Amino acid sequence: MLRQGAGQPIRVHLRLTLLVVDCRIMTARPTLQHFELHVLLAMLREKEETYSVPLVLTLEKRIGRPVAQAAVFIALRRLERKGLVVSRLDEPEGGRPRRYFKLTRQGLAALKAHRIEHARLWQGLDRLLGTRKV
Repeated sequence: MLRQGAGQPIRVHLRLTLLVVDCRIMTARPTLQHFELHVLLAMLREKEETYSVPLVLTLEKRIGRPVAQAAVFIALRRLERKGLVVSRLDEPEGGRPRRYFKLTRQGLAALKAHRIEHARLWQGLDRLLGTRKV
């Protein structure tokens, strides 16, 4: 205790304010274009590595409109640069080379994060749009 002249104690009142800061580390998630998300979802449906033709067929079936194979291949290359898919070139004897693509862990994590984000954004809007859940 501090003393103030003539033996009188000095009373000190300290008020501590505890400031709690949210310290969650935000990992940088690659930005996905709408069509890139569609391609990743089609890849997830294929379950294993795949190439552009089955992805085009899956997308056309699910979306209900034509999809250009070149657009899928361009999206796959962008996704590969972002680290969301990996590829390998298969060059069979007597056949045409074919590039196979596979989701990475980061790609799967991006899909999960987008699903949660989209679910939050859509929550409560079915009533406003006059639609029901699919």
